[in-house]
Amino acid sequence: MARFTRQINIPTYSNYKKYKPYLRVDFRRLCAYCERPEKTVGGAGHCEIDHFKPREVAPELLAVYENLYYCCRECNNKKSKK
Repeated sequence: MARFTRQINIPTYSNYKKYKPYLRVDFRRLCAYCERPEKTVGGAGHCEIDHFKPREVAPELLAVYENLYYCCRECNNKKSKK
């Protein structure tokens, strides 16, 4: 996995979906897992937010920025609840 840099001093949201613009920057518009650029997987609309520790396992991390990864839909579906 490529090394990605997390931004500091980002706003705190209770809705994790609001973090997508920040995650796009942090992950350099690449999937966190396969590292394909978003433009090769169909654009930003085909990229999603993955909960590294799944919601079912760690619901307290639902909107914790450090637990969120930017990834393509294919990788997110493959990872699922793992």
